[in-house]
Amino acid sequence: MTSYDYDLVIVGGSAVGRYAAARAVQTTTQAMRVALVEPETFNDLSDLHHATFLHAAHLSHQIRRSSHWGLPKEQRQLSPRFQWQETLAWAQGALESLEDQATSLELLAASGVDVIVGQGEFLRRPRWGFSVNGRMLRSRSFLLAPAAVCHIPASAGLESVPFLTLETLWQQSWQTLPDRLMPDHLVIMGSDPRGIELAQAFNRLGTQVTLISSRPLLPSEDREAVNLIQAQLEAEGVDIFTQAIVQKIQSSDCASKIQVCLEWSDRPQSHTIQADALLLATPPQVDLTHLNLESVGVEWHPYGIAVNRKLQTSNPDIYACGTALGGHADLALARHEAAVALKNVRSPQSFLSSFFPQTVRYERVPFVLKTAPELARVGLTEIQAQRHYGAEVMTLKQFTKTLPKAQIQDETTGFCKLIVRRNGEILGAHWVGTNASEGIGTIALAIEQNIKIQAIAQLSLPGFTDTEVLQAIAQQFACR
Repeated sequence: MTSYDYDLVIVGGSAVGRYAAARAVQTTTQAMRVALVEPETFNDLSDLHHATFLHAAHLSHQIRRSSHWGLPKEQRQLSPRFQWQETLAWAQGALESLEDQATSLELLAASGVDVIVGQGEFLRRPRWGFSVNGRMLRSRSFLLAPAAVCHIPASAGLESVPFLTLETLWQQSWQTLPDRLMPDHLVIMGSDPRGIELAQAFNRLGTQVTLISSRPLLPSEDREAVNLIQAQLEAEGVDIFTQAIVQKIQSSDCASKIQVCLEWSDRPQSHTIQADALLLATPPQVDLTHLNLESVGVEWHPYGIAVNRKLQTSNPDIYACGTALGGHADLALARHEAAVALKNVRSPQSFLSSFFPQTVRYERVPFVLKTAPELARVGLTEIQAQRHYGAEVMTLKQFTKTLPKAQIQDETTGFCKLIVRRNGEILGAHWVGTNASEGIGTIALAIEQNIKIQAIAQLSLPGFTDTEVLQAIAQQFACR
């Protein structure tokens, strides 16, 4: 009989790896032997810095608009001077506080996780397992949750100019820009949703921003919602070039300037942009050569690890989750994948999962774009719903400007759209609004629990809140 050291070994390096380790020892009815292997250079910390920066930009925008609510000019600072290092310091403090409460390595170890810091690899002989720090870890199952990094495109001249990525941005002090706390002009190149969020945030903090994407923005999202977000950014002053080809990147004749030359496959004209800084917001990719995955039969490529709906790799004893699967970084999505993988892990505690496997259901996981207004989505789009249900599909929509709270806060841009069947079953939602991310969870729960729209119409909701829009839509359905 084969003996194992662990029921699960998590090969980590990302925030979702720590999340999976914490959940693995918390949610099992019997003791589960779990190890987390993490490299010394854990740096998957950009999410909190990103969110803090967006919040700072939102506050700056509110201060400039505060005369709407009667704040006298002498009591406000119309052009607040942004302190980049102070914002990063605040984010770091919040991060340390959260780690103390949740996923620090010390707390994981105290909860029963065997934490191993080091770089390891899979070995096939003499017995297959994961070798790290001279130890061979034998486990019933493995979960791959490594960190991914920004893809560096093969654009002509990129290697000759300085650039930032979504990960390295938060180590930037802008010391290369004399007497300036922020760049005057920033080019953001790529289609990652975080790039769209940063374009608006930098613009609101006084930087001229040009956003370049080789594709339409958010091609898998509802077009009406995306078009509204793009229009909002352009109205605020962000220059957006979509379906553009970066023909050349080079240093400018002016000191410390970067030139980006664009062209389009369907247009004869070209365009040149001159900026102070360049930020790559390209999709992440992974380099897993050091893990020796080929020796244990796991197929992978730089854009992700191949898995099935149960999140098994080509080796059924090895699972994967997070950005290592490809696509943009999304913590909610990664946590859903980790939860599914844990339920399917082959161990005595999850024996029934061999007969009743869990599968990923991406349509049940909300997507949120943290712009202002926010874009939130869950479930099916109109087109997807019509393909499945045909004439049974109804689309109900309510505009944000009908809400008292939106009028008071002067945040009237947006709408909430529900896609439902004629029997009241909710199939999907697209919400563009100031607090759409807070309300989309209600719709996600309704979809998950098969709560029909008629039940929302009967809810007693507090006034002067964003959720009033849901009740208004539900009443539309009742009065149809």
